[in-house]
Amino acid sequence: MSESDYEYSVQALDIALASADCVKLITDHRDDYSQYEGYVIAVSDKLALLQIIDDWHTDGFAVFALSHLAGWRQSPTETGRSTILRALGFHKSVQPDGLNFDSLPELCWALKAMEKTIAVHISDGCEVGEIAHVSRRLILNGIDAVAAPIEGPVEIDWEDISQISFDDEYTTGLKTYVQSLKS
Repeated sequence: MSESDYEYSVQALDIALASADCVKLITDHRDDYSQYEGYVIAVSDKLALLQIIDDWHTDGFAVFALSHLAGWRQSPTETGRSTILRALGFHKSVQPDGLNFDSLPELCWALKAMEKTIAVHISDGCEVGEIAHVSRRLILNGIDAVAAPIEGPVEIDWEDISQISFDDEYTTGLKTYVQSLKS
């Protein structure tokens, strides 16, 4: 991916934060380039919070480590999509209460306190589960794609994390299903 593939640098995310329109974030985690569309809700020195857009609706939140972002863009496509979303009743959200964006560990402590089921994106896949412990590593009580518990803890090094998603249809659906099995 060349520098001309995106319009703005990560250092200019404050422009996206101030905008009422959606943007595309471009990640570069170990040469694995991906694009994510949504509204920039919060930015800290280390993290960016994106309200994800999926088709014609919003779908939860994703937190990206700034160190894994290559840049972002806001083209007429994203601006037009925002106009349609507003007409359908979807608007840029505000930062969810209780989240701390100082670092990934601080964010995970907050998500653990809120009992969120999260998806942790790493270079070779994605791990889903509830946070068991936050220490030198993130430790999950993992669940697989059919909501079966993964045997033993899932340990993830902080530097391997490119994105953490929560409150989306996938993690919420898995959590709801797992809870229904317990009752």
